[in-house]
Amino acid sequence: MSEPTAAITWERLAHALAPEILALVERAVRIAEEQQQPIYLVGGPVRDLLLRQPITDIDLVVEGDAWTIAEAFQAETGGKLTKHAAFRTAAVEIALGSQPFVIDFVTARRESYPTPAALPVVTPAHIHDDLRRRDFTINTLALRLTSADATLLDPFAGQQDLRAGLVRVLHDESFIDDPTRILRGVRFAARFAFVVEPHTTALVGAALAENMIARTSSQRILHELWLLLAEQRPEQALLLLHEWGAFPQLELLWSSDWLAQFPAARAAAWPDLPLLGFGLLIWPMNQTQRAAFATRYNLPTAERKLLHELPFAVPPALDQPELSAVEL
Repeated sequence: MSEPTAAITWERLAHALAPEILALVERAVRIAEEQQQPIYLVGGPVRDLLLRQPITDIDLVVEGDAWTIAEAFQAETGGKLTKHAAFRTAAVEIALGSQPFVIDFVTARRESYPTPAALPVVTPAHIHDDLRRRDFTINTLALRLTSADATLLDPFAGQQDLRAGLVRVLHDESFIDDPTRILRGVRFAARFAFVVEPHTTALVGAALAENMIARTSSQRILHELWLLLAEQRPEQALLLLHEWGAFPQLELLWSSDWLAQFPAARAAAWPDLPLLGFGLLIWPMNQTQRAAFATRYNLPTAERKLLHELPFAVPPALDQPELSAVEL
């Protein structure tokens, strides 16, 4: 388990970021200062900085209007700007070498859920309101960048849970409001070798008893499944979902030796075969079960093709001719 470290400074942030990404962050901060709008590095990047993990994304929250900063940032960098009106957010994609890099600009907001599992209604708000709407305490850390030195905000004891290795929701209605947080919770637990704390586990059970995953948009669930399969140890997250009894609502089938296939597949070819994780996810299913899965998630063409072509019992060694013939 990774251990979080102490204070954050601009120097520490600078050392954690690649020089070209640091330059982009500094540009965004300068624009925010010119517009007199406070800007914060929020959530995953701050969590990973404290855990000394690689920072793979930049999420910036603005107290004010993120669009005006994103527009000015795009004008200076020549990146591709995408706006999302419903949440007053924006993303700027910039070419860095051969790979694009995306910086997200988010207007600090408050969220309310008109019905369980629905998308929220949002209104502009203070940074503390924005942190309050988030999924887990470990993702509620914010670093104010428009100040003489980076100022860390931790209103929900996120650092304490990082030190303890715990995944904890912020309030009792969290999984009712957004059931996809169940999948995100197991993903973080598996990634960092954290434990989902007991009260949060009880809240998962209560949400599953209300069939909250089954009541959630299939595309939102499928998106979370893809993110889960992209983790280095997806089998650990899937095991926890199984132990919680979530598989039936996900249209997944448990097999006693199924989980053991994931490490072997990962060692063999996982990085080069992006659909291999999906293939392992469905291989215990018969044709009827696969058809139900495809219908539930309205799968794209490549995944539907794999549903029909993948053998129904992938051997443990994953080296049988039938598997190699499948176009993964």
